[in-house]
Amino acid sequence: MRWLVDTPTGQGRIKAGVPAGWTVAHKTGTGGYGPVNDIGVLYPTDGAPIAIAVYFHATKDSTDAQREAVIADATRQALKALGHG
Repeated sequence: MRWLVDTPTGQGRIKAGVPAGWTVAHKTGTGGYGPVNDIGVLYPTDGAPIAIAVYFHATKDSTDAQREAVIADATRQALKALGHG
């Protein structure tokens, strides 16, 4: 669990889409031809944990920053739909 929380990878993905103060335990994945993903468990400052998985298949010409921004935005949208935003 500590490894999933402390991992330095994916700072611009799910972690970038959650409210300040939340704990994120996650694992990223990246393919060399466009796909990026992030899966994990979010721990709000209050309330039950939330499981989340976000997968995006971009073009191989897109940048890492563009791909990560899609993951972060999808996280924000999902949390908003669940009443956390």
